[in-house]
Amino acid sequence: MSEIRAFIAFDFSEEIYKTLDKITIDLKNQLSGLPVRWVPVYNIHLTIKFLGDITHSEFVNLKKLLFETSKNIPPIDISLFGSGVFPSYQRPRVIWIGLKSPPILEEFYNKLEEGSAVLGFEREKRKFSPHITIGRVARKADKREVLEIGGKLETIQLGLLGNDCLSQVHIYQSNLKPDGPVYNKLYTSNLSKENSIQI
Repeated sequence: MSEIRAFIAFDFSEEIYKTLDKITIDLKNQLSGLPVRWVPVYNIHLTIKFLGDITHSEFVNLKKLLFETSKNIPPIDISLFGSGVFPSYQRPRVIWIGLKSPPILEEFYNKLEEGSAVLGFEREKRKFSPHITIGRVARKADKREVLEIGGKLETIQLGLLGNDCLSQVHIYQSNLKPDGPVYNKLYTSNLSKENSIQI
């Protein structure tokens, strides 16, 4: 294969996707008419590592790394809780749903970061902060619109949205299309199991 744009991520259960769909619809209604690009619900993942463009040999090495990293990590129980924005409510750019997880998720992330650095991939500069991106404020938004979006989002109080168990991690290909990215699973590895699933 030629170079592909790829990332490593976890999926969620059908129940969680239904919850995220409902939340997104509610937020769309509250921010109706404002320039926000919402992530299609089945394009939502817990991204662990963005890889950029990778070659076939890098893909082969990443499959090995993912298998070796995930086989010693047990399935991870998580909770979706609350919402917020990056970088601030005065200048919102990314709209996110919070994610509470045990230390084992950060351990998995650190092992993957270390292993991918050995393979030549750049380390992430930001501190690990698991979250789910559900929308982005459009670049065309003017100052008034940005402030209105931030003001409305700041008043929203979301509690516990649901629980899930992360048991599989995937390498995804990202195909950038005019109407948004299309994601294809290239490889799946099971947490704590001695086998992986080739897609």
